[in-house]
Amino acid sequence: MKKEEKPRGGLKSYFVLIGVFLALLTVVVIFQPDVYMNLRLWGDQKIVRSGDVIRWCGAIRPSALQQITEAVNQAPSESGFTLVLASNRGGSIPGALAVADHLAELRINKVVAADNCASACGLLWALAPRRVIAEGTSVGFHQPHTAIGQSAADSIRVQTQRMIAAGWPEALVRTFMSVPAGQMYRMGVRDLQERAGVPFEVIPRGEVPASYWCG
Repeated sequence: MKKEEKPRGGLKSYFVLIGVFLALLTVVVIFQPDVYMNLRLWGDQKIVRSGDVIRWCGAIRPSALQQITEAVNQAPSESGFTLVLASNRGGSIPGALAVADHLAELRINKVVAADNCASACGLLWALAPRRVIAEGTSVGFHQPHTAIGQSAADSIRVQTQRMIAAGWPEALVRTFMSVPAGQMYRMGVRDLQERAGVPFEVIPRGEVPASYWCG
């Protein structure tokens, strides 16, 4: 008796899907390293609102503006909001810029850096009109990963222009932009006080509200 052969269409489709996935991953790696280099960060973004305080822990995703907007729209605030960037390792530069561009519209009056604020987080804090930092916190800067449709030089130019326009000294910004994306230029409170050239407030270590910290 001749054995009946099983159709191989399912297996073929499986390999086709794998091929499509690998092709998409290759496109991301080549044309959007801002996405690829930060995939490991995006899984742990957590945005929690407590009264007029919006605490943002973990990472910055490209969809950050939408999620911050949702937190703001949960209930109105007469005095506006405080955005706390706590234990935030960065993530998407475009996501950070989108939030920075809408701070006034969202009625976010001040942006607080607490514990660790690096990369895209540092950029968002640097661009805020009213900056606050908790004592003991470090803020980190480096070259941006290349965004889609931009060369590395274009990405650096955009971030450089935005920080200079926000009042940061050009020489210091260019120092930040000389640090490769895989490294970090960190500044503590004292460094910022001596070199930042922009106004910011410091919260003493023992006076940081409990609602500012990530649980």
